[in-house]
Amino acid sequence: MKKLFALLLSLPVLAIAAEKTPNAHLPKVLVIGDSISMNYHEAAKAALAGIADYQRINENAGPSTNGIAKVEKWIGSTKWDIIQFNHGLHDLKTSYDANTKTWGPNMVSLEDYKINLGKEIDILKKTGARLIWCTTTPVPNDNTTFAPRQKGSSEKYNAAALEVLKLHPEITITDLHATVSQSPVFDQWRTTQDVHFYKKEEQKMLGDTVASTIRSLIDKPKKNLPMPGEVFLVEGHTAFVILPPQRDPAKPTPWIWYAPTLQGLPSNAEKWMFEKFLAAGVGIGGVDVGESMGNPKGRAGFTAYYNVMTSKYNMSKKPCMVGRSRGGLMNVNWASETPKSIAAIGGIYPVCNLASWPGLGQACNAYGVTEKELSAQLGQHNPIERLAPLAAAGIPIMHIHGDKDHLVPLEKNSGLIKERYDKLGGTMILEIIPGGGHDLNKHWFQNQNLIDFLIKHATAQP
Repeated sequence: MKKLFALLLSLPVLAIAAEKTPNAHLPKVLVIGDSISMNYHEAAKAALAGIADYQRINENAGPSTNGIAKVEKWIGSTKWDIIQFNHGLHDLKTSYDANTKTWGPNMVSLEDYKINLGKEIDILKKTGARLIWCTTTPVPNDNTTFAPRQKGSSEKYNAAALEVLKLHPEITITDLHATVSQSPVFDQWRTTQDVHFYKKEEQKMLGDTVASTIRSLIDKPKKNLPMPGEVFLVEGHTAFVILPPQRDPAKPTPWIWYAPTLQGLPSNAEKWMFEKFLAAGVGIGGVDVGESMGNPKGRAGFTAYYNVMTSKYNMSKKPCMVGRSRGGLMNVNWASETPKSIAAIGGIYPVCNLASWPGLGQACNAYGVTEKELSAQLGQHNPIERLAPLAAAGIPIMHIHGDKDHLVPLEKNSGLIKERYDKLGGTMILEIIPGGGHDLNKHWFQNQNLIDFLIKHATAQP
């Protein structure tokens, strides 16, 4: 009976009817997987009751070739918040010749497996959902008769999958292979030849492991970005990264550091610009340190974010910073203290002078001092006073600013930066937009000169 049940589970046919759920208000989770995901389905669903609308595809996902052919059908028209996926146990299936005692080739070779996963990931990322990869569970022992599989093969396919995932560090991993390999719950299972899990305690362990990862993503911060990316926390600050589709995981990825990353920013206004960066192999990132006005606390948040980006995500240690409006205060104040950690600075009608905007009477609140005290400390906090370290380090600057900007006047901000940076021997391009104000006109965000400047300096870094 178990063999018959296993046979039914292994076939890529309809297995579980699509569920009608009353949990429409909960985060929507889609599971793409083979019969193992069927084994733990009810346990995971129970563990996420009231937390997530947990669903799985209504068939066995089978090998990775199915992932390419069917993933768009599986996704359907639903807006998924989280998608968990796995292929492996079907890919590694083989054949066995009892006469010669030799194994045949795997259903899908390791190289094809990697190619297939890469293609499926590209499709999944377009959904904007947070993605979870489940490692393939072990083959307990050689099975030479029913659905032949070799012990140790899942480890090879997991290693291949991890090679692909290095290109996509925003994808979370649930290591079911480790769970099954290490937990005493599976001691008896490890003596068998069947890859499936029939015992309730086994199913619960797997379901709880899957649910734990899903809960951790649900608890993550949310931020609407103009294109798919990863949102995460850095010391309590909401941050994001958008990675280029083609990147070499062995090399640091060049990137643009955008500010401010307040609520609603970056917006769709930046989408065209971001698309140009990504097409050039340049990533984008930013961190929300609140209305810091470039204060020391905000600078500390920038440092923490920089450390995460350059370590966990292997981004270049010399990004280009681009500040829109008040983002100029944040960028220049941090860069002036860390000039060896940036490649260049760009600005879109950036604020460069606290006295100009928002005025010392308001800025002092962000700095936790009185207006008089802030006035006395401007040499430590006002971008126009902090240019010498940047000029000494040879940091190039480019600003685009309008001559009709009444909110952040050209002459008190970018114009003053240009005047002082030139005197310090620095290199700065100031492109003045005739009639330009402080608005969302596309000439700010589709300025090819600024795009070329940022890409040039970002990609020139080792």
